Amino acid sequence: MTTTTPSLRLRARRRLAGLAAPAALVLAASLPLAAPATAAPVEPTDARAAAAPRLPATVPATVSADALPTVQVDGVVWAQVIVGKRVYVTGSFSAARPAGAARGQEETPRANLLAYDLETGELVSSWAPRLNAQGLAIAASPDGSRVYVGGDFTTANGARRERLVALDAATGALVDGFAPRVNARVRAVTAVGSAVYAGGSFTTSGGQARTRLAAFRAADGALTPWAPAADREVFAIVAPPGAGTLVVGGRFTRLGGASSYGLGAVTLASGVASPFAANKVVRNAGSNAAIYALSTDGARVYGAGYVYGPGGNLENTFAADARTGALAWVNGCRGDTYDVAPAGGVLYTVGHPHQCSAVGAFPETRPRQWQRAQAMTAAPSPRGRKNTSGAFSGRPASELLHWLPSLDVGKVTGQSQAAWAIDAADGYVVLGGEFPRVNGSAQQGLVRFRARDAAPHASGPIGYAPLAPAASVTGPGAVSLRWTSAWDRDDAVLTYEVLRASGRGPAEVVAVQDGASSWWKRPALSAEDAGAPAGEVTYRVRVSDPDGNTMTSTATTVTVAAGAPGSPEPAPTPTPTPPVAPEPPEPPVGPDPPQPPAPSSGASDAFSREAAASWGAADVGGPWSLTGPASAFAVRGGEGTITVAPRQGVEADLAGVSVQDVDASVTLSGTVGSYAALVVRRVDAGTDYRLQLRGLDDGSVGLSLRRRSGGVETVLSSTTLAPGTTGPGEALRVRVVAVGSGSSGPVTQLRAAAWPVGGASSAAPSAWALAAQDAAPELAAPGGVGVAAYRSGLVEAGATLGVDDLAVGAGTPEVLTTP
Repeated sequence: MTTTTPSLRLRARRRLAGLAAPAALVLAASLPLAAPATAAPVEPTDARAAAAPRLPATVPATVSADALPTVQVDGVVWAQVIVGKRVYVTGSFSAARPAGAARGQEETPRANLLAYDLETGELVSSWAPRLNAQGLAIAASPDGSRVYVGGDFTTANGARRERLVALDAATGALVDGFAPRVNARVRAVTAVGSAVYAGGSFTTSGGQARTRLAAFRAADGALTPWAPAADREVFAIVAPPGAGTLVVGGRFTRLGGASSYGLGAVTLASGVASPFAANKVVRNAGSNAAIYALSTDGARVYGAGYVYGPGGNLENTFAADARTGALAWVNGCRGDTYDVAPAGGVLYTVGHPHQCSAVGAFPETRPRQWQRAQAMTAAPSPRGRKNTSGAFSGRPASELLHWLPSLDVGKVTGQSQAAWAIDAADGYVVLGGEFPRVNGSAQQGLVRFRARDAAPHASGPIGYAPLAPAASVTGPGAVSLRWTSAWDRDDAVLTYEVLRASGRGPAEVVAVQDGASSWWKRPALSAEDAGAPAGEVTYRVRVSDPDGNTMTSTATTVTVAAGAPGSPEPAPTPTPTPPVAPEPPEPPVGPDPPQPPAPSSGASDAFSREAAASWGAADVGGPWSLTGPASAFAVRGGEGTITVAPRQGVEADLAGVSVQDVDASVTLSGTVGSYAALVVRRVDAGTDYRLQLRGLDDGSVGLSLRRRSGGVETVLSSTTLAPGTTGPGEALRVRVVAVGSGSSGPVTQLRAAAWPVGGASSAAPSAWALAAQDAAPELAAPGGVGVAAYRSGLVEAGATLGVDDLAVGAGTPEVLTTP
């Protein structure tokens, strides 16, 4: 169930066309590398066929996830339709501007309607009709010569047109003689033969009763006798070719005189109810739920819905036989869906799904993440997948496909949504809505995607979590490496090369393997280098997609010892004991958890140096190892800083520190809108414990104790500190303790707290904010410490976090006591 109320818009009839087949995948050529002279190259551990999801060869290909430059709008797009080489758009907006132009720059007036070129994305300057209020639905005549628009308007091009208008598709002029008078909102419109059908919330047309459905002669706009009634609002209509029916979706519970819960059909000839069996399973109606969008490819009708209270069970999509209405499949993802578009055997959708585990895709995450544009097979899953939970448990599902563009939330409607409309034809998929950014780049309200064989192939691997390999020397010339996989928006399988460098020679490829991944499932990968030379050796991981896009990790350096097998890696040089860190003030009442001990064999850093694109070395604990762009890190003004862009994650670790029973604390500032974490027991790049916090706009602070194992993150305990805990620019002292690994099995006790510093109430709290225990054996071991940061994708700008006064010492059972 969601809490978002859908806004006012509806899909129209779509042009149906298959997408062009993608070109064959081409593996990227490696960068120039020296042939391994002394290495024993590791053979690939997985073939691409083995790494790829096991789907039959008949699975259709999606378009690319490359976002193509497209004209932008200054408001919201509610509906669009592809007609030939043009895309016609309606919504609530007053200006258009070219791709790449900032808001307010290079704007061209447009009054709730525009057209753009499907192939170039450029505004059609000669098509500029005007509506005096928003348009909500749009459709083309069967021959493509007209564009029908429905909505809230009462004038078009300055002439009286009450909520339904016909426009010349070439010029934008009003079609003479077509001027129906509808007394309330038109949400849906489609044209079949010589008639134009409309649905919405109206109750009369031309003074005659028409209860939320009506039909008009295309020739002169005259009302026809066709008059089925819906007892509540109609959101969507579609007429499958040859079926002789109009399929209707909305809030209603009765349609055409028969019981029909949110979904049904009426005949085109007389308007009487026609059976549509899917409505016995898909049940969305009333004040809190509806079937919101419908489309067809001729064989099936596809629909989507929303639920934000009692009365519904569908938040995602379904498919039904176009003639009988028999349910073909239904997907039980959570998160409302607002539009659907079938093309080339793929069903594309937009909405805000946040959990699709019922159909084998992404789980619910904390913090919550949304996949606001999706692709799935139009047919039932070729692997026979069925829903595993929820209202549709046991029923056939479609197969979600690896098409994962990212859309930022817009602010136009105030509903925290991104895309509202989608259409597909001629090898293109087009989205409309209120999103300000696509795939991290500015692109407001409209965007195009194209078939892969014609796309620019610019969308490459992404690595939010550390990709740098963790390396350990296992013997003479032997190094074991482990790293967290990256992911890609339109390629499920990526290729990983382990690069080794020593001395001044060029890098060598010592291992190659393929791995499947997605943003919610990023497995840990590993490789063995059996031919490492003695001395200091540096490793990186380079990941590539089939289009040749690459990303290379930061480096990890180890010292490989010569000697007998099993010789240990040289121990680090002992460091002097630092002075005791000052303790925070005593709390006003009650006992306080013991303060962190002065780091001795642990680490400390007051960040009293200056550094650019680096953090240098800690006061105690050795050099900081950085994951992410070096430019994100600096030391200035007595603190370390981390600058992160939206959807970017970075981390700084003291790899030379290794402590199991640990008591760590650090001061963090600038956390509003960002996630920051104090990391302990960092065993490798994907395995650690961490205290994550996020400052919210009201001054509250979200805290969670988390375990990461092989890149998979699990929340062990969480809470929210009260509003007013912190404000913009204020700092928080955070502390995490991890103690123990029981004799009968590894059991770790964890405690955490956070409190403001530098203000009137800067005393440490009198109780731990979080407590948990964990039995993960892989974390019952010594590990490093670090600080991580991630900037939410829900904000448009980056941010800089401050890090100061790190103190790491030995944790003891005594500090676990909660007063």
